[in-house]
Amino acid sequence: SEAYVSFGDSPGQKFYITDGTLLVNAKLDKGENLLNFEIGDAKIPVTIMNEQGSLFEFYISYGLPAIVLVAIAYFGARITRRPTYRLRFGDSADYVRQEMPLPVDRAMEGFRMIRRDMKLGSAPITPHEFSVSLKRYLTNGADVTEGNVEEILRKLVEQGRLETHRDYYQLAGEGDVVRNVLRRIVREKLIESGTEFHESEGRFVTPDFEIGFFGDTFHGKAIIVVDDKAEEKRILGSIGEKERARLRLQEANGRLSFLPVDRLSDVL
Repeated sequence: SEAYVSFGDSPGQKFYITDGTLLVNAKLDKGENLLNFEIGDAKIPVTIMNEQGSLFEFYISYGLPAIVLVAIAYFGARITRRPTYRLRFGDSADYVRQEMPLPVDRAMEGFRMIRRDMKLGSAPITPHEFSVSLKRYLTNGADVTEGNVEEILRKLVEQGRLETHRDYYQLAGEGDVVRNVLRRIVREKLIESGTEFHESEGRFVTPDFEIGFFGDTFHGKAIIVVDDKAEEKRILGSIGEKERARLRLQEANGRLSFLPVDRLSDVL
């Protein structure tokens, strides 16, 4: 995951938490230092006491001989080695853009590893999550341009290695991509809303109702999640008149309702 760390009045910088460890490079003043950590919605101030003195204090402590030795080494190095400079011209003077090859096998390995790291099982992932994997396992933390990430995913879909729906991606052959994407969206909306739930036979069971898909067996008040209203019409048009009448009766009694996934937050 990511964390933003600010030191004193300086703007926050982004760092990555790997295996539960957050490594922050900061030049601390001597004495008390205040670091502010932002992880998700949490803001955590951390006070650090730095007992180590400055380089100047080190020279004062060890006397004039140390200063003389450093001066000799410094000027000797300047005499024996000429500095060289590389100048870059152009509009993008504040960063260096590098290109590197990405074999298909490495891309697929990164796809699997980020799902493992996030404990997603076989759930589909987003382009942002895939970019985190590339930064973590390929570019050593360097940013990958958004368009480049989408291009990689698009090519993997064209090669038949991935399947996509609603800007989520899963490995080919992992089942109905539409339903798998909707399942992840439902789970995230339940967590975001703080709704208590557990999963049973493919359904999300809450204290007030059950959330599932058409064809599931419900034991209480049911919300059948669909991709959109068009899918609801296709479902009702594909079943017989008797079954359609039964569903309409359940809807009228408040025992069942069809709900587009984008409107699920309205009832949570």
